Amino acid sequence: MPLHPRFVHFPIALLFVGVALIMYTARWRNTYARKAGWLNLLLGWIALFPTIVTGLIDQNRLEPTPEVTSAVNRHITGGILLLVIFGGILYARLRNPTWDDPDTPLPAYVPLLMGIGLAILILTGEIGGQLAYVFR
Repeated sequence: MPLHPRFVHFPIALLFVGVALIMYTARWRNTYARKAGWLNLLLGWIALFPTIVTGLIDQNRLEPTPEVTSAVNRHITGGILLLVIFGGILYARLRNPTWDDPDTPLPAYVPLLMGIGLAILILTGEIGGQLAYVFR
């Protein structure tokens, strides 16, 4: 039985909720929601590591046709991009601890990167669904 599907939903949920809470506090000032958003983002980013490792292990179960190889490569690229994008956001937040205060506006690149990250998360998940249900 593949391991990857058992791990994949944790980073998806944590990253989505983290971004949603942080964006919520951009409009409605709430210190607890902002801190919870950053914590969810951190936990989602950490959860990406076992998810990627189990995905790399489970890819050996797939038939190595050109279609499958192309989909696997796009799926892996998406996972690595998620590590880089959300890792960069978290590193910038580490360098700017005042971002915990909802009265401190986030730089424009933070919501932009979060939106790009969520778009990549959706696309990577869609490719993963194809790998699980179309190419099995």
